[in-house]
Amino acid sequence: VTIGGTATLKDMRFDGGQLRVNAGSTVTLTGNTFHAGDTKWTSPIVIAPSLTDRLDGNVFSENTMISIQSGLIASKQVVWRKLANVDGYLLYDTNPNNYYQNGVVTVGAQGGLTIEAGNRISQDTAGGVLQGQIVVESSGRLNAADVTFVTNTRFDAGASGSLLDNT
Repeated sequence: VTIGGTATLKDMRFDGGQLRVNAGSTVTLTGNTFHAGDTKWTSPIVIAPSLTDRLDGNVFSENTMISIQSGLIASKQVVWRKLANVDGYLLYDTNPNNYYQNGVVTVGAQGGLTIEAGNRISQDTAGGVLQGQIVVESSGRLNAADVTFVTNTRFDAGASGSLLDNT
């Protein structure tokens, strides 16, 4: 769903490919069933970092990873939930030719990200190069407890957060 696009997807079954939900789109996802591909790294959905609440109320196959596009969490509080059958979130480089993104999720000033316990946050390994990190800017906030991070996390001066019992 492109920037500015609108879609309502209800009670659908996604067995292959990827549904992409871009920042700036208006999307309602309800009662859908998403199946991962041949490997657990074949994510059935790629979604903007601030739109993950759209995933609530949907069903995922076992060992699913949700791909998170490079992007900004600007001025709202976002929660990456621990969804049934979802192992976690993959920071995904949606444009490998844009060297300024590279799977980076930025929590901007006045933005906040909470990652629920039991999630795994991983990096994109496109081209054999690890890409992806969470950057918390000044006045941004990141909270996570009992989360496995397989990615870099950077706190800029003035950023805050709580990272407890993470690996």
